[in-house]
Amino acid sequence: MDNAELTRYLVALNSDDPFGHLVRLIIELKKAGGTEAQAREYLHEVDKRSGAYDADDGRHESILDVLDCVGGWCSQNNHIFARDFDEKRFYRKLPPVT
Repeated sequence: MDNAELTRYLVALNSDDPFGHLVRLIIELKKAGGTEAQAREYLHEVDKRSGAYDADDGRHESILDVLDCVGGWCSQNNHIFARDFDEKRFYRKLPPVT
């Protein structure tokens, strides 16, 4: 993860909708050919580098919730790396691409 990517994830994490913005970034990563392993790595890196894990605040919980959607620990419609994932069936509307 380069500094530009890290910055995008940190901005998403510190937004008014960290879960939504992080999911959006992960969906865009997948569309660009990124893998589930990369997504997990990015989220763990952001958790560590942001201090969210140590702060144990809502940001850390948002990262854990996104990790559930990355790894399939959620309903099938929310599993981002499922073969048949369709954002239109995601349980909530996500923020637009920025």
